Amino acid sequence: MEIKKIDSNYIEHLLNKLINEDSINENILSNLLEVEVEKLKNYKKYEKELTIDLDT
Repeated sequence: MEIKKIDSNYIEHLLNKLINEDSINENILSNLLEVEVEKLKNYKKYEKELTIDLDT
């Protein structure tokens, strides 16, 4: 099994392919991205709080 490096270029290519093949529509994609943005914000907030706790 080939392991692919997942970076922004790979993800962008994959998302474009899904849209072009009508495997996913733009509304679903938009909703998925909003969810991922919220997850990232929560992760960064948690990471910051954890770092503060470790410093004290």
